[in-house]
Amino acid sequence: VTVLSSEALAHMAKSPAMGPLPVTSTLLRPMKDPSAWRPLLARLLLLHSLLLSCDFGTATGLTTDRIMPFALTGLNSANDQVRKQAIRVVSELQKRVGPKVEPYLKDVKPQIRELFLKGGAPSGKSPVAAPAPRAAARPQGGG
Repeated sequence: VTVLSSEALAHMAKSPAMGPLPVTSTLLRPMKDPSAWRPLLARLLLLHSLLLSCDFGTATGLTTDRIMPFALTGLNSANDQVRKQAIRVVSELQKRVGPKVEPYLKDVKPQIRELFLKGGAPSGKSPVAAPAPRAAARPQGGG
């Protein structure tokens, strides 16, 4: 359901009849429960997609002042997948606006903040240690 919803919203944002502003207005609202990592991850994925495919500015709702408060929720998440996606969002934003993201990073973990102060996070890498891999599942049945 989340994938279909995200695809529908992305399609609406790219539609000339609607455009991205109604989508970003809803997308960038504060989360009711920031600890709910799946909805947060889905919204960050859609946000990253819109940053790559839509114009940046007030006409689209994609501005630093609107994106960064939402992205901070992801950067401060306990979930590694969410942090990685938030890093991708902020990195893409930083490509567009440069050091304008820096004032928003004052309350972010030092490891993450340093990435952006050095000019952006490498794509797909999280500066925060990922949880240890799970043990392989045992085969079921008697053998």
